[in-house]
Amino acid sequence: MIEIPFDPIMLKMGPVLLSWHGFFTLVGVVAGVALSAQLARVSGINPDYVYNTAIWGVLAAIIGARFIHVIDHLDVYAGDPLKIFAIYQGGIAIWGAVLGGFLGGVVYTKIVKYPTWRLADIAAPGLILGMAIGRIGDIINGEHCALVSQAPWAFVYTHIDSPAVFCHMSSPSLPMHPAVVYEMFWDLLILGGLLLLRGKIAPAGMSFVSLLGFYAIGRFFISFLRDDRIWFLGLQESQVICILVLVVTVPLLAYKGEFRRSS
Repeated sequence: MIEIPFDPIMLKMGPVLLSWHGFFTLVGVVAGVALSAQLARVSGINPDYVYNTAIWGVLAAIIGARFIHVIDHLDVYAGDPLKIFAIYQGGIAIWGAVLGGFLGGVVYTKIVKYPTWRLADIAAPGLILGMAIGRIGDIINGEHCALVSQAPWAFVYTHIDSPAVFCHMSSPSLPMHPAVVYEMFWDLLILGGLLLLRGKIAPAGMSFVSLLGFYAIGRFFISFLRDDRIWFLGLQESQVICILVLVVTVPLLAYKGEFRRSS
């Protein structure tokens, strides 16, 4: 078993708290934007397009991440709707961030007449890199509950303030599958694939569609190891979204996607 003994709060300065999750989310955003800006340079696109789009994309991602989280926990927020705005207390959903950021970026680039779909392809590696880095904060904090496991690599959270300590109320601090680690590795595999095939997937926008599709496949199966709320037919909210994303992305890739042997 692997013990995770860390306090979820990385830094305390009076009333200001910085969690590991928040820190690595910030690092992920910065690293992702930096990677996409560099890819824009080598692709002959002004990197300022990336920086400008990222501002609105990140804002939309925050709104989307919070919205999907609230939908999945309506019982918590129905009695106190003002808690919806207390995002500093935690509570975001990665699918909301991905889809919200995508929609925000598309709307902004259309308004300012940037090359929307070329920028989407350039953003794809940066997005999945940021997601992978952000998962480091989830791992340290114990943000997500998972099924009990006796595997040698199972995680045991021992800090009393870690949410994962109370995932299984019948017996606190039980070892769990490191489902978030599995997802982080899947994200990195997708990143490698996107970089390896950069410029080889056409038309513009299909690299981003590939990212959505492959992430949805991995997240769907990994979610069976997570102990999240069931919506219906034994599926969690994230898995329902995965299915909807695949319904859109698979036909797009099948009928519009092309593979070029040389960029």
